[in-house]
Amino acid sequence: MKTSSRYDNFKNNQRIRSGEGDHSGNWAISYGDMITLLLTFFVLFFNINVQRASKVEFLQEDLKKDFTTTDTAKRKPSNTDANGSLELGQDQFPQIVDRRLEKLPFIDTKIEGDKLLVEFPGISFFSSGEFALTREGENVLKKFAQTFKKYTGEMRLIVRGYTDNRPVKSLSHRFYKDNLELSSLRSVAAIRALNKEEVPLELLRIGGYGETDKSAKISDADILKYDRKIVLVVEPLDSTERGHRKKKDI
Repeated sequence: MKTSSRYDNFKNNQRIRSGEGDHSGNWAISYGDMITLLLTFFVLFFNINVQRASKVEFLQEDLKKDFTTTDTAKRKPSNTDANGSLELGQDQFPQIVDRRLEKLPFIDTKIEGDKLLVEFPGISFFSSGEFALTREGENVLKKFAQTFKKYTGEMRLIVRGYTDNRPVKSLSHRFYKDNLELSSLRSVAAIRALNKEEVPLELLRIGGYGETDKSAKISDADILKYDRKIVLVVEPLDSTERGHRKKKDI
């Protein structure tokens, strides 16, 4: 019996040692799996970021085609082409191009991260103390909406309203108490105008920003009217958010 018991103990010890030996390399497998998962995460992360950035870049290029940028306005025709051939002199340059540029409103665009900031210098969106859009303000938003609609379901639009630096006069018939409330009402007016042009409300956000910073020391009425403005911020729409649609569904 003792011999049998010793033999059984020997066999059990061998099994235990054998089992420990089989698992000695498991840490390497787990480590390899972790590295693979990390690499997969970073590949997906950077791929998504590139896609998000490219969307706003495409919109920026489309807006530059539909509006006049400061660079376009300052650009002068060259007397020679890329091959050095003589072209028409500046006095002979087709005037139809200049007339076309004059009819297009100015636009300034700037990409910050995955967001696109859009401003319209030279456009007075509101009369002093009012939150109803001026005719030129309404027209420029209408034109913007025509371009933005191409990206419906892919982009969110944040509408920022601003006022000039003059304090609000307290009048009983007014719907607002200060410049912050006035700027919010102006943002709502701009959203209504964009929605009228078939930009879905679920893609629009309101932002009342009060007074425009740059007008803090300005009192000239002709300059202040440009501080009563609308700034548009475009950012990619997350696939989990309301209103998102895939490109193939648009």
